Amino acid sequence: MEWWLIWAIAAFSQVLDIYRGDLRALDEYTAIDTALSIISSNIVDTDPQLHHALDVLEELNHDYTYAIHSVNSEMLPILSSKMATTKDPQIKALMAMNIASCLRNNQQTLQHSKSMVVPILNLIKTEPSYEVKMRLISALSATLQHPKSLDVFKLKNLGTVENVCFTNSVPELVGKCASLFQDIASDMDASKREQWKCKLSSFLTDHEHQCSHATIQRIHDCIAVL
Repeated sequence: MEWWLIWAIAAFSQVLDIYRGDLRALDEYTAIDTALSIISSNIVDTDPQLHHALDVLEELNHDYTYAIHSVNSEMLPILSSKMATTKDPQIKALMAMNIASCLRNNQQTLQHSKSMVVPILNLIKTEPSYEVKMRLISALSATLQHPKSLDVFKLKNLGTVENVCFTNSVPELVGKCASLFQDIASDMDASKREQWKCKLSSFLTDHEHQCSHATIQRIHDCIAVL
């Protein structure tokens, strides 16, 4: 078979895959470009294609191939812009997961992460869904890997996460916050570490029977380093 015919068949097959919305059937570069185009478009939150694009992007972020590395810094503003406008909790959660992956995967992206701290904290404060709050806390934890982001967090917004952690008494949420506290414990003063230790210990005393094994382990691991 002629090479041009093979190429034409392959190209037509990709067009069909895009039309059908099956991004996983595409090569990585095309899948990423198509997913980002979908996310940055005026697509409504309820469109299954948006959910699919975010799922595929998160899978590629998780595998962290060269293709995803090549567009890593471009993804962050697209994702953060969409997350600020979407109303759907599931979409927000998927956005947060992708933002966390972007920040963890690329040191260059991480250097710009301090600009993400306040928007993520504002979403944590206002988002009613506990599932989304947990995903956002994971994204926040990723941003705090950079010292400048941690400075922004300590100076202005530490109370936001503390309030979420200690006023809601939702075990999985407290476990997520405990993991974040564990990550930044060495940068906190002794009085703050002791305060967290006392509050987490008190939470376990009152709510351990409601906690999963994973949540209990997260809280114990945090207490151990405090």
